[in-house]
Amino acid sequence: MNIKHALFVLLIGVSLYFSSVLIRATMWEIETEEYVVKSLEDIARPWSASKFNDRASIWLREKSPLKPDEIARLAPIRWGSFSSIQSGPDCNIHTGFDSYSNEKHIYALCTMKVHFEKKTIKMDIRLIEEDKAWKINNFFVTE
Repeated sequence: MNIKHALFVLLIGVSLYFSSVLIRATMWEIETEEYVVKSLEDIARPWSASKFNDRASIWLREKSPLKPDEIARLAPIRWGSFSSIQSGPDCNIHTGFDSYSNEKHIYALCTMKVHFEKKTIKMDIRLIEEDKAWKINNFFVTE
C-alpha cells in the first residue's frame, strides 16, 4: 500500500467519523425538540401541576423561587391553555455546570413562539438531562 492510498483511507475514515458525529447531534436535537413540544402539550393543555412536576428537574421542583405547582396555577390565569406552536422549537444542546452541585450536565435551550388561549408569547425553555432523560429546568417568557 502506498502513502497516497493510506492517506485516502485515513481521510475517508475521518470523514465518516465526523459525519456520524454530525448525524448523531442532529438526531439528538430533533429528539429534544420533539420532547419539548410533547412536554408543553402535556403540561399546558390544560395546565396540570402533577404532569409539570413529573417533567420538572430537581432544581425546578426544589430550589426554584416559583415551583411547578405555582406556575400551573398562575399560567392559566395569565395565558390560558396551550393552543399551538407558531414557530420553533429551535434547540441548542450544550454542557455546563449548575449552581447547586459540581456536576457537569447536558442542557438544551429551546426557543419557540407559543400561542395560548389569551396571548402569544416567546418561550425559552431550558432542559437538563437527569438520569438519562430530559427534564424542564426553567423557562423564560417574553410577552
